[in-house]
Amino acid sequence: MKNVFEELLSIDIKDKYILHLIKNSRVRLEKTKELLDDILSIGNPKLDKKNICVNNLVQHAIELAKAPYTKVSGETINIIGDKPKTTRAIANLINNAHKHSNSSEPVEIILVGKGVKLIKIKNYGSYLTENQINKMFDPFVSKGSTGLGLYITRSIVNAHNWKIRCLSSEKENSVSMEIIFN
Repeated sequence: MKNVFEELLSIDIKDKYILHLIKNSRVRLEKTKELLDDILSIGNPKLDKKNICVNNLVQHAIELAKAPYTKVSGETINIIGDKPKTTRAIANLINNAHKHSNSSEPVEIILVGKGVKLIKIKNYGSYLTENQINKMFDPFVSKGSTGLGLYITRSIVNAHNWKIRCLSSEKENSVSMEIIFN
């Protein structure tokens, strides 16, 4: 797919509208491919588990989520897991945190590597009720997107026998998503 678009973009196209259509089509096809990959991953619990450094995955996930306004802190975490699927789950949580943040504060990613290994992704400017938290991992709940992101993320986490939870603080006006690796 990329080769076709690269070839099209290498042609000297004078019409800016046609060039815009080509670029826009490429983005839409890439998003469609991501969605299909996600849907297929629900029914494919096969994991290629290897030793991976979560810190490296976080940097890649930030790039995938196109979320440069993110503050990362904490310790080095090494786990056994499927690298592409774990990256996808973390990228989805980062993307959601940015999408639902109504604050000028950066999204925070905190890595805890001693004792209970976990990653916490926290955003400010929004608060979730207990009812919203209870339904957030159900498919097709979200409006304005496919509604499958958190469902797929939970499927990936469950396939690894990890845990995922959401905490929301009305006082801080914040939402935190945590993946607990042990």
